[in-house]
Amino acid sequence: MLNHIAVVCTTILFVFSLSISVQADVTGSFNLDIMLTPEGTQTEAVTFLFDIMSNLQFNSVFSGITTGADIGFGVTGLEFSILKAAVNLGALTLRDVNIFAIPFACLNFSEPAGNGPDGQISGVCPGRFLIPVGDVDGDDVADLNAVAFVQKRTEVEINIAGLSLSTLFLFEDVDFPDIRSGDDHEHDHFNGDVVYHVYEVNGEFDDQTPTYGIGGVLTISGQTVSGVNVESETAICAKNTHHIKKRQWDYEVTKQCASLLLGVVVEGGGSDFLFESQKLWITGLEAGDLTLDIHTEVQPPQNFSAMVTASYSVAELANVMVTIDVDQDGPNALIGQLISDNVTIILHDLGADSELDSAVGIFNFLLNPEGNLIDLQLRLEADLQGFSGLILSFGFTRGLLTVGSDSRFGPNNENGFDWERTGFRLYSQIGLFTFGTDFGFRPSGITDALVTVGILF
Repeated sequence: MLNHIAVVCTTILFVFSLSISVQADVTGSFNLDIMLTPEGTQTEAVTFLFDIMSNLQFNSVFSGITTGADIGFGVTGLEFSILKAAVNLGALTLRDVNIFAIPFACLNFSEPAGNGPDGQISGVCPGRFLIPVGDVDGDDVADLNAVAFVQKRTEVEINIAGLSLSTLFLFEDVDFPDIRSGDDHEHDHFNGDVVYHVYEVNGEFDDQTPTYGIGGVLTISGQTVSGVNVESETAICAKNTHHIKKRQWDYEVTKQCASLLLGVVVEGGGSDFLFESQKLWITGLEAGDLTLDIHTEVQPPQNFSAMVTASYSVAELANVMVTIDVDQDGPNALIGQLISDNVTIILHDLGADSELDSAVGIFNFLLNPEGNLIDLQLRLEADLQGFSGLILSFGFTRGLLTVGSDSRFGPNNENGFDWERTGFRLYSQIGLFTFGTDFGFRPSGITDALVTVGILF
């Protein structure tokens, strides 16, 4: 029964929202997407060379309380269900997000092995090899197509006299498989018969049986009387980005902070300290004609990084910006930028050794300024070997239709450019109905295609 908790909760929430529609403000959207060759995204589990996806989002406001859901379906069935709630109590705001999804395992990885947490299988998994699998409730029985608990995110924010204090609390199943993971989430594999495991701690195999951990992020921000913005962020047992199919959030619980069994702490990943990082932003600091922006980050026990950006306005026509990036080992990069309304020049000096390593020039043009406007952008890229890329983009709106396109060209052996890829995008909204397409082409032919239709309510 635990496997269906997300479905039950979502159904109750949706029915409740409809039942109070006379008194509540209910808004949302429903989209149906048809995608060709979705294997480019390794969390796209498909049986065919195309995927039919649908997504329902709705929010209901009743007596100052906002509730909502984000529900996704694909050819594998229900893929995720995200339940949300928020309430504002004067200076205090509460937000709660509960995430449920189907765990996916991989039948066959296409990239070389060796960079997994234990040096075994890792890499990119084509979508056609991804299948829903796993014991999601810990009863030693495989629960195919079962929706499992992934993460609970509760945020408390208070604003008093210009000072904002926010606390994000995370409660998470750290064993929920993340096919796109780093060291904190192992790749749980499936050989067509049984799940086999890639992470072993103290003689115990770490499989998809739920292992729960907690983490948190404390954020304090405000502005001084002189207009300088200051923000501090402290992450405790939390770092990286959390992924499920088609959705992602900042921060996931560090696996080291979770108990595998009574008294057993999972090894690998994370720091030896309770807190993972301390970040500080100071922006808008005036030093004569210069404006300084400072960002520092400490990741114990040894990692430190900082970025300092100095900007200067040239007769209000352009901004000149210089950024230095350093860590505990010294300077990493020196970046110079010239930014105006129509031109942006970016220069990269990797290692800050006074040698130019790469450059980017972005030029914006407005065609037909008297009517039927067309936005045109040219992006030129260069490195130590010469020109490394050219991207030509344009876009325009005609009535209810918005059209865009971008083409990329790469260098060839004759000091010229060869066409590499072109994409076309089309979007239109007529009343409450939306329609969009996105196609990609390479010299070998069409590479991807997406058609989406939707309705707003």
